Amino acid sequence: EGSSIRAVPLAGSGLVTTLVGTSGLASRRLFTFGDRDGPASQALLQHPLGVAYYEGALYVADTYNDTVKRTGMNRPFVVETMGGSGQTLDEPSGVRAADGMLYIADTNHHAIRSIDLKNPSSVGAFRVVDLSPPPVWGDSGRETSSLPGSAAE
Repeated sequence: EGSSIRAVPLAGSGLVTTLVGTSGLASRRLFTFGDRDGPASQALLQHPLGVAYYEGALYVADTYNDTVKRTGMNRPFVVETMGGSGQTLDEPSGVRAADGMLYIADTNHHAIRSIDLKNPSSVGAFRVVDLSPPPVWGDSGRETSSLPGSAAE
């Protein structure tokens, strides 16, 4: 185990290789982590969980660094942090991409965030138009609010 992203050949033959991270270290790979962009051989991650491939790039939820990282798929691999301004992430755990957008499971904020991949300089809130959360029912069986944490009626 290590804070790494590894490639597994799907054809059933070939070697498992490390794209980014510390899995190649002889020892202490579990305890060698950090938050460093740059060449993949020097980049550091900390407990990456979610991975998505989209249009020639790999996106990684670098969970304990509270960031999303990107690397192109051409060697030499270079790692860069996405979404430099805007919403702050708190332990992102998953990423998915579609239609030029990256969607991020922002675990500790209980939210879905988004990054426009054409302009990836900030993280925004993902909103669903005309969708409201369900009512919250209190111990008395009455609706107490439409949002958790709201004052009781």
